[in-house]
Amino acid sequence: MASIFKFQSKFAVRQRKLYIALRRMREKAWLVPGIGRYAYPTPEIDQLGQIIGRSSPSTLHNPPSGPKILIFTFRGGWSTNLANDIVVAEALRLRGARPHFVLCSSHLPVCDIANSLVAPPMPCDFCRTYPLKLLNQLNFPITTLNQFVSQAERQKITAEVAALTPATRSSYTVNGLPVGASIHISLPRFLLRGSVDDSDYAQDVWRRFLISAGIMALALPRLLAQEQPDQLWTMNGLFFSEQILHQLAQQAGIPWVNYETGFFSHTLVISRNQIANHYKLDTHWEAFRDVPLTAVQDQRVVDYLAKRRFGQDASITALYYPKLESSRQAIIQQLELDPTKPLVLLLTNILWDSAALGRDTIFNNLSDWLETTISHFIAHPTHQLIVRIHPAEVGLTMRESQEPIEAVIRQRFPELPNHIKVVEATSDLSSYTLMDMAEYGLVYTSTTGLEMALWGKPVVVAGETHYMGRGSP
Repeated sequence: MASIFKFQSKFAVRQRKLYIALRRMREKAWLVPGIGRYAYPTPEIDQLGQIIGRSSPSTLHNPPSGPKILIFTFRGGWSTNLANDIVVAEALRLRGARPHFVLCSSHLPVCDIANSLVAPPMPCDFCRTYPLKLLNQLNFPITTLNQFVSQAERQKITAEVAALTPATRSSYTVNGLPVGASIHISLPRFLLRGSVDDSDYAQDVWRRFLISAGIMALALPRLLAQEQPDQLWTMNGLFFSEQILHQLAQQAGIPWVNYETGFFSHTLVISRNQIANHYKLDTHWEAFRDVPLTAVQDQRVVDYLAKRRFGQDASITALYYPKLESSRQAIIQQLELDPTKPLVLLLTNILWDSAALGRDTIFNNLSDWLETTISHFIAHPTHQLIVRIHPAEVGLTMRESQEPIEAVIRQRFPELPNHIKVVEATSDLSSYTLMDMAEYGLVYTSTTGLEMALWGKPVVVAGETHYMGRGSP
């Protein structure tokens, strides 16, 4: 079994169909009780044991007193996030705090650790076994959530969810907690779609998420009552488990610190009592908006933008294409543009992007924005509109979008007039050259809107994002 997994990690990623088949095999194997203890190669655990063996025993000492910090590690199979949690926990312990890990171990019907291309089944055994091995070596106290909900309670929630209709699922509550609303990001992200279709599979996944969130709505209040934490440490904050936990913490007056991966490799964004990747900058903006950059700071910004523009650093921006078409003339010819008409560039998010879901202002959602915008330009042929679809729709291995924006557009507009062009996700046309060519940009929450503004282009921002409303009106 282990040799199969090693083969997968070395070769199968190059062949998508083979990769999917082997990953499904692995996740089915994870359903066998205890298989995760033997089948998955984890050399880092052995390496950690060697490091601990050379270290002073005092480094593993848990203080008898001090603030108790619950480290909410709900997805223990995500090794990078687990490593972040462990580093923070050890730093807290060395400073006299009492970090206490919380793991799932609940064998939920579905969760956020995988998506619809490879799950269900969920990798519950490995997700439980892997962090337990690491945390036990480090002598951290651990509580698992499976102890808080009985089988009878799980069955009751399952029956309640089965009785719901699609119209009532979003308002479903457990213990007064908004279970139905808590999955509004987890569900699309799992399905890799912006909307839930009527297929039996999608409807079944919807019900599974409601059951999982309902179980958390029972378990988490009991966890907090038992452990009586002084603070919480959580990741992301948009997934259903953290949404429920944060609401409970707010009700109980328990402060929480939330983190997410930063824009640079090996960096984190950390926020107090708010979602980290919403990048709430109001306080910082008021303090620094009128402070001019130094020459050094200005050059750092210019260099950073250049690296994003020219794809010079994979730690800063995803490199979706081996080579980009950056020639204006080539782009004009390929898209059959009229050089005498002004050009407007619309840059999309992915429909299931957590940066866009629930970030609506004057439109119902991103699809509504697209339809309204295209309809406007159909009625105003004096301007050309280019819709540049995000390359991540097809560029994220094992996370390819199952609801392509081009298909959404073509369904609503089977034929588009010649002054409206759609640049598909697979196109190697440079988005940055298109930015240069455009008079102004249209975005929902994409960071390309911020980049266009920094290059001096007017941008209309339709969704709620961290740079909306900043700068000159």
